[in-house]
Amino acid sequence: MTGQVGHMVPERLNFTLRGGGPLWRGFTRMRVVKPEHRLRGAAIVFVVFGLLPVVLLGLHSFGKTGVLPPLLGDISLYARFLLAVPILLVAESVLDERCTRALNRFVAGKFYETDECADRVQEIARRAEKLRDSTAIEVVLLIISFGGAQLALFGQGVLDGQGKAGPAELYYALVALPMYQLIVWRWLFRWFVWCSVLWRLARLPLRPLAAHPDRTGGLSFVSEPTVAYALFVCASSVVVSATWATHLLAEQGDFASYKKMFALFVVLAMTLGFAPMLLFVPHLDRARFDGVRDYGELANDPSRQFYRRWIIGTEGEISPLGAPDMSSWIDLGTAYGELMRTRLVPFGPRFVIVVFAAAALPMVPLILTQVPFMVLLGRLGKAMLGGLPG
Repeated sequence: MTGQVGHMVPERLNFTLRGGGPLWRGFTRMRVVKPEHRLRGAAIVFVVFGLLPVVLLGLHSFGKTGVLPPLLGDISLYARFLLAVPILLVAESVLDERCTRALNRFVAGKFYETDECADRVQEIARRAEKLRDSTAIEVVLLIISFGGAQLALFGQGVLDGQGKAGPAELYYALVALPMYQLIVWRWLFRWFVWCSVLWRLARLPLRPLAAHPDRTGGLSFVSEPTVAYALFVCASSVVVSATWATHLLAEQGDFASYKKMFALFVVLAMTLGFAPMLLFVPHLDRARFDGVRDYGELANDPSRQFYRRWIIGTEGEISPLGAPDMSSWIDLGTAYGELMRTRLVPFGPRFVIVVFAAAALPMVPLILTQVPFMVLLGRLGKAMLGGLPG
Protein backbone atom coordinates (compact mmCIF):
# COMPACT_ATOMS: atom_id res chain seq x y z
CA MET A 1 0.00 0.00 0.00
CA THR A 2 1.41 3.34 -1.05
CA GLY A 3 -0.52 5.50 1.40
CA GLN A 4 0.63 6.70 4.77
CA VAL A 5 0.22 4.64 7.89
CA GLY A 6 -2.47 7.00 9.10
CA HIS A 7 -4.61 6.04 6.12
CA MET A 8 -4.21 2.31 6.42
CA VAL A 9 -7.43 0.38 6.97
CA PRO A 10 -7.49 -2.89 8.93
CA GLU A 11 -7.71 -6.08 6.90
CA ARG A 12 -11.14 -6.76 8.39
CA LEU A 13 -13.65 -4.18 9.62
CA ASN A 14 -15.51 -4.98 12.82
CA PHE A 15 -18.83 -4.10 11.21
CA THR A 16 -22.16 -5.75 11.96
CA LEU A 17 -25.87 -5.07 11.57
CA ARG A 18 -26.78 -7.72 14.13
CA GLY A 19 -28.50 -6.74 17.36
CA GLY A 20 -28.50 -3.11 18.27
CA GLY A 21 -31.25 -0.92 19.63
CA PRO A 22 -32.53 -0.65 23.21
CA LEU A 23 -35.20 -3.32 22.75
CA TRP A 24 -32.75 -6.02 21.72
CA ARG A 25 -30.25 -5.00 24.40
CA GLY A 26 -33.02 -5.21 26.99
CA PHE A 27 -34.01 -8.71 25.87
CA THR A 28 -30.37 -9.79 26.04
CA ARG A 29 -29.77 -8.34 29.49
CA MET A 30 -32.93 -9.95 30.86
CA ARG A 31 -31.78 -13.23 29.30
CA VAL A 32 -35.06 -13.46 27.43
CA VAL A 33 -32.93 -14.11 24.33
CA LYS A 34 -29.44 -15.54 24.72
CA PRO A 35 -26.89 -14.33 22.14
CA GLU A 36 -25.71 -17.88 21.44
CA HIS A 37 -29.27 -19.01 20.68
CA ARG A 38 -30.64 -15.75 19.34
CA LEU A 39 -32.64 -17.14 16.40
CA ARG A 40 -34.30 -19.96 18.29
CA GLY A 41 -34.85 -17.80 21.37
CA ALA A 42 -36.39 -14.94 19.42
CA ALA A 43 -38.69 -17.31 17.54
CA ILE A 44 -39.87 -18.82 20.83
CA VAL A 45 -40.52 -15.35 22.26
CA PHE A 46 -42.77 -14.47 19.31
CA VAL A 47 -44.72 -17.72 19.56
CA VAL A 48 -45.11 -17.61 23.36
CA PHE A 49 -46.03 -13.93 23.63
CA GLY A 50 -47.60 -13.46 20.21
CA LEU A 51 -49.45 -16.48 18.87
CA LEU A 52 -50.08 -18.65 21.94
CA PRO A 53 -52.10 -16.10 23.99
CA VAL A 54 -54.32 -15.37 20.98
CA VAL A 55 -55.07 -19.07 20.51
CA LEU A 56 -55.68 -19.67 24.22
CA LEU A 57 -57.94 -16.63 24.58
CA GLY A 58 -59.83 -17.65 21.46
CA LEU A 59 -60.34 -21.18 22.73
CA HIS A 60 -61.49 -19.77 26.08
CA SER A 61 -64.10 -17.65 24.30
CA PHE A 62 -65.15 -20.70 22.28
CA GLY A 63 -65.64 -22.66 25.49
CA LYS A 64 -67.86 -19.93 26.95
CA THR A 65 -69.93 -19.02 23.88
CA GLY A 66 -69.68 -22.09 21.67
CA VAL A 67 -68.67 -19.82 18.77
CA LEU A 68 -65.14 -20.03 17.43
CA PRO A 69 -63.67 -16.52 16.97
CA PRO A 70 -63.09 -15.81 13.26
CA LEU A 71 -59.55 -14.74 14.12
CA LEU A 72 -58.60 -18.36 14.83
CA GLY A 73 -59.71 -19.26 11.31
CA ASP A 74 -57.45 -16.62 9.77
CA ILE A 75 -54.62 -18.45 8.01
CA SER A 76 -52.42 -15.36 8.10
CA LEU A 77 -52.35 -15.49 11.93
CA TYR A 78 -50.42 -18.76 11.86
CA ALA A 79 -48.44 -17.82 8.76
CA ARG A 80 -47.11 -14.72 10.51
CA PHE A 81 -45.81 -16.37 13.66
CA LEU A 82 -44.98 -19.91 12.52
CA LEU A 83 -43.51 -19.16 9.08
CA ALA A 84 -42.83 -15.48 8.48
CA VAL A 85 -41.20 -14.70 11.84
CA PRO A 86 -38.62 -17.54 11.63
CA ILE A 87 -37.84 -16.59 8.03
CA LEU A 88 -37.37 -12.94 9.03
CA LEU A 89 -35.06 -13.91 11.88
CA VAL A 90 -32.95 -16.05 9.55
CA ALA A 91 -33.00 -13.23 7.00
CA GLU A 92 -31.63 -10.80 9.59
CA SER A 93 -28.76 -13.18 10.38
CA VAL A 94 -28.00 -13.71 6.68
CA LEU A 95 -28.17 -9.95 6.06
CA ASP A 96 -25.61 -9.30 8.77
CA GLU A 97 -23.28 -11.98 7.43
CA ARG A 98 -23.54 -10.87 3.80
CA CYS A 99 -23.23 -7.15 4.54
CA THR A 100 -20.18 -7.70 6.74
CA ARG A 101 -18.55 -9.83 4.07
CA ALA A 102 -19.40 -7.38 1.29
CA LEU A 103 -17.92 -4.39 3.12
CA ASN A 104 -14.76 -6.31 3.97
CA ARG A 105 -14.36 -7.44 0.36
CA PHE A 106 -14.67 -3.81 -0.68
CA VAL A 107 -11.85 -2.92 1.70
CA ALA A 108 -9.67 -5.88 0.74
CA GLY A 109 -10.13 -5.19 -2.97
CA LYS A 110 -9.15 -1.50 -2.58
CA PHE A 111 -11.85 -0.35 -5.00
CA TYR A 112 -11.11 3.31 -4.28
CA GLU A 113 -8.72 5.69 -5.99
CA THR A 114 -7.00 7.28 -2.98
CA ASP A 115 -5.71 5.86 0.29
CA GLU A 116 -7.60 8.57 2.18
CA CYS A 117 -10.77 6.68 1.29
CA ALA A 118 -9.73 3.94 3.73
CA ASP A 119 -10.46 6.25 6.66
CA ARG A 120 -13.74 7.26 5.07
CA VAL A 121 -14.78 3.61 4.76
CA GLN A 122 -14.18 3.12 8.49
CA GLU A 123 -16.22 6.25 9.19
CA ILE A 124 -19.04 4.92 6.99
CA ALA A 125 -19.07 1.70 9.02
CA ARG A 126 -19.13 3.63 12.31
CA ARG A 127 -21.98 5.86 11.18
CA ALA A 128 -23.99 2.84 10.04
CA GLU A 129 -23.60 1.14 13.42
CA LYS A 130 -24.51 4.37 15.22
CA LEU A 131 -27.67 4.61 13.11
CA ARG A 132 -28.41 0.95 13.83
CA ASP A 133 -28.27 1.61 17.60
CA SER A 134 -30.43 4.75 17.49
CA THR A 135 -32.91 4.83 20.37
CA ALA A 136 -35.02 7.48 18.64
CA ILE A 137 -35.40 5.32 15.54
CA GLU A 138 -36.48 2.34 17.62
CA VAL A 139 -39.09 4.43 19.44
CA VAL A 140 -40.43 5.59 16.08
CA LEU A 141 -40.58 1.97 14.88
CA LEU A 142 -42.52 1.01 18.01
CA ILE A 143 -45.01 3.83 17.42
CA ILE A 144 -45.40 2.91 13.75
CA SER A 145 -45.86 -0.76 14.62
CA PHE A 146 -48.54 -0.10 17.22
CA GLY A 147 -50.32 2.54 15.16
CA GLY A 148 -50.05 0.49 11.99
CA ALA A 149 -51.62 -2.50 13.69
CA GLN A 150 -54.61 -0.42 14.78
CA LEU A 151 -55.04 1.05 11.30
CA ALA A 152 -54.77 -2.40 9.72
CA LEU A 153 -57.58 -3.72 11.93
CA PHE A 154 -59.74 -0.57 11.97
CA GLY A 155 -61.69 -1.52 8.86
CA GLN A 156 -62.33 -5.08 10.05
CA GLY A 157 -64.76 -4.11 12.78
CA VAL A 158 -62.43 -5.05 15.62
CA LEU A 159 -61.71 -1.63 17.04
CA ASP A 160 -64.28 0.67 15.45
CA GLY A 161 -67.38 -0.61 17.23
CA GLN A 162 -68.90 -2.34 14.18
CA GLY A 163 -68.00 -5.75 15.54
CA LYS A 164 -67.59 -7.25 18.97
CA ALA A 165 -63.96 -7.49 19.99
CA GLY A 166 -63.28 -10.41 22.28
CA PRO A 167 -60.17 -11.00 24.40
CA ALA A 168 -58.37 -12.78 21.55
CA GLU A 169 -59.04 -9.93 19.11
CA LEU A 170 -57.97 -7.28 21.61
CA TYR A 171 -54.73 -9.09 22.46
CA TYR A 172 -54.02 -9.58 18.78
CA ALA A 173 -54.63 -5.90 18.03
CA LEU A 174 -52.75 -4.49 21.01
CA VAL A 175 -49.87 -6.97 21.42
CA ALA A 176 -49.45 -9.74 18.86
CA LEU A 177 -49.81 -7.81 15.61
CA PRO A 178 -47.63 -4.89 16.81
CA MET A 179 -44.96 -7.46 17.73
CA TYR A 180 -45.01 -8.84 14.21
CA GLN A 181 -45.04 -5.42 12.58
CA LEU A 182 -42.11 -4.38 14.76
CA ILE A 183 -39.90 -7.15 13.43
CA VAL A 184 -40.93 -6.27 9.86
CA TRP A 185 -40.15 -2.58 10.30
CA ARG A 186 -36.97 -3.44 12.17
CA TRP A 187 -35.81 -5.60 9.26
CA LEU A 188 -36.63 -2.89 6.75
CA PHE A 189 -34.69 -0.43 8.88
CA ARG A 190 -31.65 -2.76 8.78
CA TRP A 191 -31.97 -2.83 5.00
CA PHE A 192 -32.16 0.96 4.99
CA VAL A 193 -28.94 1.10 7.03
CA TRP A 194 -27.21 -1.08 4.45
CA CYS A 195 -28.58 1.09 1.64
CA SER A 196 -27.12 4.13 3.40
CA VAL A 197 -23.75 2.35 3.41
CA LEU A 198 -24.05 1.75 -0.34
CA TRP A 199 -25.01 5.38 -0.90
CA ARG A 200 -21.94 6.63 0.95
CA LEU A 201 -19.64 4.12 -0.73
CA ALA A 202 -20.95 5.17 -4.13
CA ARG A 203 -20.00 8.78 -3.35
CA LEU A 204 -16.34 7.81 -2.94
CA PRO A 205 -13.93 8.11 -5.87
CA LEU A 206 -14.20 4.44 -6.80
CA ARG A 207 -12.00 2.45 -9.15
CA PRO A 208 -13.80 -0.66 -10.43
CA LEU A 209 -11.75 -3.14 -12.45
CA ALA A 210 -13.32 -3.05 -15.89
CA ALA A 211 -11.86 -6.38 -17.06
CA HIS A 212 -12.71 -8.27 -13.85
CA PRO A 213 -14.06 -11.76 -14.64
CA ASP A 214 -17.22 -11.20 -12.58
CA ARG A 215 -18.32 -8.74 -15.33
CA THR A 216 -19.33 -6.17 -12.71
CA GLY A 217 -16.00 -4.41 -12.29
CA GLY A 218 -15.19 -6.61 -9.29
CA LEU A 219 -18.21 -5.24 -7.40
CA SER A 220 -20.38 -8.36 -7.57
CA PHE A 221 -20.18 -8.69 -3.78
CA VAL A 222 -22.40 -5.59 -3.50
CA SER A 223 -25.34 -7.76 -4.56
CA GLU A 224 -24.71 -10.56 -2.04
CA PRO A 225 -27.04 -9.09 0.65
CA THR A 226 -29.84 -9.48 -1.90
CA VAL A 227 -30.03 -13.13 -0.80
CA ALA A 228 -31.15 -11.96 2.65
CA TYR A 229 -33.55 -9.51 1.04
CA ALA A 230 -35.07 -12.38 -0.95
CA LEU A 231 -35.83 -14.12 2.36
CA PHE A 232 -37.60 -10.96 3.54
CA VAL A 233 -39.64 -10.93 0.32
CA CYS A 234 -40.47 -14.60 0.85
CA ALA A 235 -41.70 -13.95 4.40
CA SER A 236 -43.83 -11.04 3.19
CA SER A 237 -45.24 -13.14 0.35
CA VAL A 238 -46.14 -15.92 2.80
CA VAL A 239 -48.28 -13.51 4.82
CA VAL A 240 -49.83 -11.92 1.72
CA SER A 241 -50.65 -15.35 0.28
CA ALA A 242 -52.20 -16.50 3.57
CA THR A 243 -54.28 -13.31 3.82
CA TRP A 244 -55.59 -13.73 0.29
CA ALA A 245 -56.28 -17.42 0.90
CA THR A 246 -58.42 -16.56 3.93
CA HIS A 247 -60.43 -14.05 1.89
CA LEU A 248 -60.85 -16.42 -1.05
CA LEU A 249 -61.99 -19.31 1.12
CA ALA A 250 -64.46 -17.08 2.97
CA GLU A 251 -65.86 -15.33 -0.10
CA GLN A 252 -65.39 -18.10 -2.70
CA GLY A 253 -63.48 -15.64 -4.86
CA ASP A 254 -60.94 -16.10 -7.64
CA PHE A 255 -57.17 -15.61 -7.54
CA ALA A 256 -57.42 -13.68 -10.81
CA SER A 257 -58.79 -10.74 -8.83
CA TYR A 258 -55.42 -10.47 -7.06
CA LYS A 259 -53.21 -10.57 -10.16
CA LYS A 260 -52.73 -6.80 -10.29
CA MET A 261 -51.94 -6.65 -6.59
CA PHE A 262 -49.39 -9.43 -6.99
CA ALA A 263 -47.79 -7.60 -9.93
CA LEU A 264 -47.56 -4.45 -7.80
CA PHE A 265 -46.03 -6.49 -4.97
CA VAL A 266 -43.35 -7.86 -7.31
CA VAL A 267 -42.57 -4.41 -8.72
CA LEU A 268 -42.20 -2.93 -5.23
CA ALA A 269 -40.01 -5.84 -4.13
CA MET A 270 -37.72 -5.47 -7.14
CA THR A 271 -37.48 -1.70 -6.74
CA LEU A 272 -36.65 -1.80 -3.04
CA GLY A 273 -34.12 -4.57 -3.55
CA PHE A 274 -32.19 -3.41 -6.60
CA ALA A 275 -32.61 0.37 -6.82
CA PRO A 276 -29.87 1.06 -4.19
CA MET A 277 -27.31 -0.79 -6.31
CA LEU A 278 -27.99 1.49 -9.27
CA LEU A 279 -25.89 4.07 -7.41
CA PHE A 280 -22.83 2.28 -8.80
CA VAL A 281 -23.90 2.60 -12.45
CA PRO A 282 -21.87 5.81 -13.09
CA HIS A 283 -18.72 4.17 -11.71
CA LEU A 284 -19.16 1.03 -13.79
CA ASP A 285 -19.99 3.06 -16.89
CA ARG A 286 -16.84 5.14 -16.47
CA ALA A 287 -14.72 2.05 -15.79
CA ARG A 288 -16.07 0.33 -18.88
CA PHE A 289 -15.55 3.42 -21.04
CA ASP A 290 -11.97 3.88 -19.81
CA GLY A 291 -11.28 0.17 -20.16
CA VAL A 292 -12.51 0.01 -23.74
CA ARG A 293 -10.35 3.00 -24.58
CA ASP A 294 -7.22 1.70 -22.82
CA TYR A 295 -7.49 -1.86 -24.08
CA GLY A 296 -8.25 -0.57 -27.56
CA GLU A 297 -5.08 1.53 -27.56
CA LEU A 298 -3.11 -1.37 -26.13
CA ALA A 299 -4.31 -3.64 -28.92
CA ASN A 300 -3.39 -1.26 -31.75
CA ASP A 301 0.27 -2.26 -32.25
CA PRO A 302 -0.23 -6.02 -31.72
CA SER A 303 -3.11 -5.93 -34.20
CA ARG A 304 -0.98 -4.19 -36.82
CA GLN A 305 1.85 -6.65 -36.30
CA PHE A 306 -0.56 -9.56 -36.53
CA TYR A 307 -2.01 -8.19 -39.77
CA ARG A 308 1.42 -7.61 -41.34
CA ARG A 309 2.72 -11.04 -40.34
CA TRP A 310 -0.24 -13.32 -41.07
CA ILE A 311 -2.31 -11.40 -43.62
CA ILE A 312 0.23 -9.45 -45.69
CA GLY A 313 3.08 -11.82 -44.93
CA THR A 314 5.80 -9.18 -44.80
CA GLU A 315 7.72 -10.91 -42.02
CA GLY A 316 8.49 -14.21 -43.75
CA GLU A 317 6.95 -17.66 -43.65
CA ILE A 318 6.34 -18.42 -40.01
CA SER A 319 3.87 -21.07 -38.89
CA PRO A 320 1.08 -19.69 -36.77
CA LEU A 321 1.74 -22.39 -34.20
CA GLY A 322 5.28 -21.26 -33.88
CA ALA A 323 4.62 -17.56 -33.53
CA PRO A 324 5.80 -16.45 -30.09
CA ASP A 325 3.24 -13.64 -29.81
CA MET A 326 0.16 -15.49 -31.13
CA SER A 327 -1.13 -16.56 -27.70
CA SER A 328 -0.56 -13.08 -26.29
CA TRP A 329 -2.60 -11.55 -29.08
CA ILE A 330 -5.39 -14.06 -28.52
CA ASP A 331 -5.33 -13.41 -24.76
CA LEU A 332 -5.61 -9.69 -25.42
CA GLY A 333 -8.61 -10.28 -27.67
CA THR A 334 -10.23 -12.48 -25.03
CA ALA A 335 -9.71 -9.82 -22.36
CA TYR A 336 -11.20 -7.17 -24.65
CA GLY A 337 -14.22 -9.39 -25.32
CA GLU A 338 -14.80 -9.88 -21.60
CA LEU A 339 -14.47 -6.14 -21.10
CA MET A 340 -17.20 -5.48 -23.64
CA ARG A 341 -19.53 -7.77 -21.68
CA THR A 342 -19.06 -5.83 -18.44
CA ARG A 343 -22.46 -4.99 -16.92
CA LEU A 344 -23.43 -1.48 -15.92
CA VAL A 345 -25.11 -2.79 -12.76
CA PRO A 346 -23.37 -4.73 -9.96
CA PHE A 347 -25.79 -7.67 -10.12
CA GLY A 348 -26.71 -10.35 -12.60
CA PRO A 349 -29.99 -11.95 -13.68
CA ARG A 350 -29.55 -14.73 -11.10
CA PHE A 351 -30.35 -12.37 -8.22
CA VAL A 352 -33.38 -10.98 -10.05
CA ILE A 353 -34.68 -14.53 -10.53
CA VAL A 354 -34.07 -15.33 -6.85
CA VAL A 355 -36.10 -12.33 -5.65
CA PHE A 356 -38.90 -13.05 -8.12
CA ALA A 357 -39.01 -16.70 -7.04
CA ALA A 358 -39.14 -15.62 -3.39
CA ALA A 359 -42.20 -13.53 -4.19
CA ALA A 360 -43.91 -16.12 -6.40
CA LEU A 361 -43.34 -19.48 -4.68
CA PRO A 362 -45.51 -18.77 -1.59
CA MET A 363 -48.36 -18.08 -4.00
CA VAL A 364 -48.31 -21.65 -5.37
CA PRO A 365 -50.44 -23.15 -2.54
CA LEU A 366 -52.94 -20.32 -3.05
CA ILE A 367 -53.19 -21.12 -6.75
CA LEU A 368 -53.66 -24.81 -5.94
CA THR A 369 -56.71 -23.92 -3.84
CA GLN A 370 -58.26 -22.54 -7.02
CA VAL A 371 -57.08 -25.13 -9.54
CA PRO A 372 -56.38 -28.74 -8.44
CA PHE A 373 -52.82 -29.93 -8.89
CA MET A 374 -53.78 -32.74 -11.28
CA VAL A 375 -55.65 -30.26 -13.49
CA LEU A 376 -52.58 -28.02 -13.58
CA LEU A 377 -50.40 -31.03 -14.35
CA GLY A 378 -52.74 -32.08 -17.15
CA ARG A 379 -52.70 -28.60 -18.67
CA LEU A 380 -48.92 -28.52 -18.48
CA GLY A 381 -48.67 -31.92 -20.15
CA LYS A 382 -51.06 -30.88 -22.90
CA ALA A 383 -49.06 -27.72 -23.51
CA MET A 384 -45.79 -29.66 -23.71
CA LEU A 385 -46.98 -32.72 -25.68
CA GLY A 386 -49.76 -31.19 -27.72
CA GLY A 387 -53.46 -31.92 -27.82
CA LEU A 388 -56.82 -30.65 -28.90
CA PRO A 389 -57.84 -27.28 -27.46
CA GLY A 390 -60.47 -27.14 -24.76
